Amino acid sequence: MVKITNAAPEGEGLELELTAGCEVVECQVTGEPFLVAKACRVPAGSNAESAALLRGATLPGILVKVAVEPYQYRDPSTKRTLTLRHGYAYKPHPRDETQLGLTQVGET
Repeated sequence: MVKITNAAPEGEGLELELTAGCEVVECQVTGEPFLVAKACRVPAGSNAESAALLRGATLPGILVKVAVEPYQYRDPSTKRTLTLRHGYAYKPHPRDETQLGLTQVGET
């Protein structure tokens, strides 16, 4: 399960922030373990009035680690700038998406 932790207007719809726990990562500089929250953003076709209703809701699915173009992240606790090469993406679950009421969008 993933949780909608924030919903903000984005263009004509909303952008939802999803979170799903955390993972332990080893610092490449010090070797010390630290926790990283699993989070991602996904677009939603709702209006701004829906944002308050969506916040706190849960969805079936998981967040999976995906490779992305390298980007800079400044760790607020250590003040170090890190180069990251991964992010997270939402994957609905169960695999049978018809159970979720999803609609496939295609060309007409």
